[in-house]
Amino acid sequence: MRGDILIIKRHHTKAAKEIVKVVLHEVQASSSRYVITIAGESGSGKTEIAHELARLFKKDDIKSVTIHQDDYFRYPPKTNYLMRRRDISIVGPSEVKLDLLDRHIARFKHCSAGKLLKPLVDFNNDKIGKETLRCKTAEVLIIEGTYTTLLKNANKRVFLLPTYRDTLKTRLERKREKIDDYDRKILAIEHGIISKHAKLADILVGKNYSLADIWKVTSNIKRVCMLSIHGYVEAKPTLGKTDTGGQVTYVLELAKAIAKKGIKVDIYTRKFQKRRTIEPVSKNVRIIRIPCGGDKFIAKEKLFPYLDTFTRNMERFMKEQGLAYDVFHSHYWGAGYVAIKLTERLHCPFIHTHHSLGAWKKFQMGGDTKTMEKVFNFKKRIKYERIIFKKARGLVMTSPDMVRLSKKFYNYRSKNYTVIPAGVNTNLFRPLRSGEKEKKIDVPQNYIFWMGRFDTNKGLDYLLRAFAKVVTRAKDLFLVIGGGSKRPETREIKLKQDLREIVDAAQIKNRIFYTGHIKDNFVPSYYRKAKAFVLPSKFEPFGMTAAEAMACGSAVIVSERAGIRKYLKNKHNCLIVNPVNKKDLSWALLVLNKNVTFRSKIARNGLELARNEFCWKKIAEKMLSFYCKCSYNVCE
Repeated sequence: MRGDILIIKRHHTKAAKEIVKVVLHEVQASSSRYVITIAGESGSGKTEIAHELARLFKKDDIKSVTIHQDDYFRYPPKTNYLMRRRDISIVGPSEVKLDLLDRHIARFKHCSAGKLLKPLVDFNNDKIGKETLRCKTAEVLIIEGTYTTLLKNANKRVFLLPTYRDTLKTRLERKREKIDDYDRKILAIEHGIISKHAKLADILVGKNYSLADIWKVTSNIKRVCMLSIHGYVEAKPTLGKTDTGGQVTYVLELAKAIAKKGIKVDIYTRKFQKRRTIEPVSKNVRIIRIPCGGDKFIAKEKLFPYLDTFTRNMERFMKEQGLAYDVFHSHYWGAGYVAIKLTERLHCPFIHTHHSLGAWKKFQMGGDTKTMEKVFNFKKRIKYERIIFKKARGLVMTSPDMVRLSKKFYNYRSKNYTVIPAGVNTNLFRPLRSGEKEKKIDVPQNYIFWMGRFDTNKGLDYLLRAFAKVVTRAKDLFLVIGGGSKRPETREIKLKQDLREIVDAAQIKNRIFYTGHIKDNFVPSYYRKAKAFVLPSKFEPFGMTAAEAMACGSAVIVSERAGIRKYLKNKHNCLIVNPVNKKDLSWALLVLNKNVTFRSKIARNGLELARNEFCWKKIAEKMLSFYCKCSYNVCE
């Protein structure tokens, strides 16, 4: 913006240096251009810190360009100021063309744009003109402005915590606007809006302009308690066994990624079938099993009567072992119930990830009310999910869908949440390296792949009916179904029988190939060799298997009812289908089987997204940042 005044002080340089320390490695390692946003209240030093960031990057031979949000206001500054005084209700993000700014970011990142034609505000003459921003050689785009945390396409979001009350002296020094009672009212409104954006940031800069204000909390996190009570939680779990799927993988991988930061993580689960009490997983990670409900396996829907016993036994174990935790993070509603009871006794907060919502599952599955209640215990589950929403210090949602559904079914209106996707082990799930040979697996030459836990919500019945329409037009195509338990429980046995009836009725038995349980180190081979991977779920909070398939370079078909679709773009990095619609799903199967060019494009773009968005290192960093914010109460 022409006519703006820069007053760079020592604390601006200090903050910029600390930000560079955090992001430099990521910038250097990034395979695409990198975007940093700097947000905060009026006078907090956004422009000055952006200037210093650019200067410091230059010292490291990293070329950058800077965009100022003020150039994207709908009206010139003096005009906008007068409009605010006439109608104070206009104050907020709608004053800025954030959509245009997002488009410019996307062009910078993904189109290797050599130049951008952007608005340019002339403060002194109160005009908005245009300028060409030359960025052909730039590796980093720095964007500063009040509402820039809301931008969708940034790699790293920085938020400055100093408020308008803290920055009065700075605003008087730059003499850009007079300050009277009306201006203070405007600043207070902006404060009410902007302060809620702190929870969206990756880096918080404290009131003394040091990242230490927030990062010292991370260094003070020495031990984390994860609660994931149901299923077979083991160092090397048998995925596909009853209640042992995506959530178990999520908890184990998150724990291992956090532990790589030097933090000890204990995963508490139920002890049964004579499993040992303590099982090491990796450096700094162990599973601790607490007895309750006898020695037999109990499905998650039937565990509730034993959770108070679990809580008492866990508290006793912690006291006997002299264990104390800096963070309690519960997973699924049963663990959330334990977290409520335990943390109330210990006088500390907890963080929760729902993974799935009872009210949503009930709505999606339909069926006879009495039968469904008997099987799934919905009333009890939904009751305690509502309490968890109220009691948790912070909530981790795995997709924007979870936020929307929480509002719809639970009237959840708080802002104490963050959206962090599930992650993928990109060391295991990846394309073959140069010279590397594929593992030998017993599969047909040409196949569509599904893998997961056998459950009624997974949509295998939809997939089989759609595949029955495909076989007449793709005579060499098979459907490979992977997963399942080595010793299936009653519910899985019944579901498999129902699926066999569909196969027999459709007369496609000779085109269906069952693998049974697949060992972890063989799973990537199944993904890589498939023509496509299908996630046809009736409902799915995220859809980790689709992310794994993408990370292996496989084209994916994703249900419109899966949370992961919010991170995807139809016909660009996946195909999104309505699984209930046989025609829709069968078309997707056929097109990815026949159109090699289109399939390759989908797979290539999916692989790039999986590497950039779903790696566990990035997920762990976001999670630790949220732990810090919850410790600071910034998220409330």
